[in-house]
Amino acid sequence: MPMSQRVLRQRLQNIISEERGKLHETKVVQLALQCHGAFIEPLHFLSQKLQAFNCFMYVLNLVDRVEPNVFAQGAKKIGWFINASFFTKLCDAGTMSETSIDQLEPNDLVVYYNGQKKVHVGRYIAPNLVESKWGLGPLFRHGLWDVPKSYGDAVKYFKAPEQAEVDALIKRELPLLQLAPLHKLPA
Repeated sequence: MPMSQRVLRQRLQNIISEERGKLHETKVVQLALQCHGAFIEPLHFLSQKLQAFNCFMYVLNLVDRVEPNVFAQGAKKIGWFINASFFTKLCDAGTMSETSIDQLEPNDLVVYYNGQKKVHVGRYIAPNLVESKWGLGPLFRHGLWDVPKSYGDAVKYFKAPEQAEVDALIKRELPLLQLAPLHKLPA
């Protein structure tokens, strides 16, 4: 990884750690423009609640479908019902098959790891191009490694699971959640 990209990833980490939500969108884009070879652009995603979904919900087509989607983890922190742990259960259930970089197709999943732990996921768009939701912030289209440092140091690629399998796991593992029917949201 070139030094400039390491610096970019650390600075992206600093921005998302210091600022929440849409506030960091402008700083992220400005930083990417200063870093040779970096590509990060915000996407305008039509959702009833732009801030109320995460990367796992986005790639699993659960935006605006899961209620409630967050829970309180203390006075100032929230947790997501659909999170890395749920995503790992979905993987462990055999619903996703790993694939190689040379066999990637649009909408396959790019899973970012810290060690063995899955921490972030995006949709593959084209070579070195991914779409992913950054925490409470915006949805971005970005280069494969143009992500905050905390999003991991390794990636693996998977075929997306069938929606019926995702929905069935939610009903089985999180039975108190309400799951609305799937509707295609334009990006």
